[in-house]
Amino acid sequence: MLTSIDLHVFDHLLVFLLGIVMPWRTIPNQKKLKNLTFSTGMKIQLYWGNSLGLWLMAMVVGILWWASGRTLTAIGLWPLFPPLPYPALILIVVFLVLYSLDVFSEVGSSRQRMRTLERWRKDLSFLPKTGLEFRHFIFLSFSAGICEEIVFRGFFVSYFYALLLPLNFPAWTAVLVPAILFGLVHYYQGWKAVMKIVLMAIIFGLIFLWSGSLWWLILLHVGVDLIGGAMSWWMREDLEEEE
Repeated sequence: MLTSIDLHVFDHLLVFLLGIVMPWRTIPNQKKLKNLTFSTGMKIQLYWGNSLGLWLMAMVVGILWWASGRTLTAIGLWPLFPPLPYPALILIVVFLVLYSLDVFSEVGSSRQRMRTLERWRKDLSFLPKTGLEFRHFIFLSFSAGICEEIVFRGFFVSYFYALLLPLNFPAWTAVLVPAILFGLVHYYQGWKAVMKIVLMAIIFGLIFLWSGSLWWLILLHVGVDLIGGAMSWWMREDLEEEE
């Protein structure tokens, strides 16, 4: 179970910067991504640039956490892969089922694959389509899985849990605002994807709330990103061979 932390003024400032300023400033850049034709070099540069930005965010959170005298256990980074309580385990199973159904809805037939590819060409043209691009995408997948879970689950959920619980809000409300913010950060993927990501973030937030651990979420998050990149590589490579 998640433990409450004592909040400081720097916590409020960091939530404002990472939760409001950053998403607001990135929306115009996200719109520009849709209008670009990405070469392999541009994709690799984007993967590494975004990865470094993610690690910078996680480092800022880590420094604040350490300076506040908080433990790794309080942010969900220790112990490694602890046993899961039944509610968290059930939610992981629910997520895996929903994710599998969603993947099948996108690639289950040739017609669905073509529709998915068209959407990716429009909204996610930076996804890998060659083995070289995918190898660099792997680093981005691990960076997103680790750093986004530290920031949006470890820090944000802990923050809102400590903020709302004394006001007699139910504990589960602490996951809603971080989930919405997490979805807005992925606005470039389109509103349908944003809704899926918000649902995923709610499930992940509840798992963190009940388990107090980020490691299972990091594992799931990295896996989802790797599967998405691999699907893009596989389907685009097959399409080019057919053409």
